[in-house]
Amino acid sequence: MGDGFPRFCWIVMSWILIVSIHQVQLSEPQAAAAGCDYFQGSWVFDKTYPLYNTTDCPFIEKEFDCQANGRPDQLYLKYRWKPTDCMLPR
Repeated sequence: MGDGFPRFCWIVMSWILIVSIHQVQLSEPQAAAAGCDYFQGSWVFDKTYPLYNTTDCPFIEKEFDCQANGRPDQLYLKYRWKPTDCMLPR
C-alpha cells in the first residue's frame, strides 16, 4: 500500500467534502440579492408552526401576547409569510 493509499484517502475525503458543500449551497433558499421582494406574498398555512411557545418568549410584551390575554383559538399561530418569488429561511 505504501504512500499511495493515504494520498488516495485524502483525495477521496476532499472530493466528498466538496460534493457535500456543493449540495448544501444548492439547497439554500434564494437570497435577497437574487431579487426577492419580501413585501409581495401571502400568508400560508403551515402545520409545523408555531416554532415556539409565546408564553415562554421573553421578547413578546404582554400587550402583544394574544394567548396570555385570553384569545381562545390558536389557528392563527399556524400561518407563516411566504414571499411570491422566493423562500424565507426558517
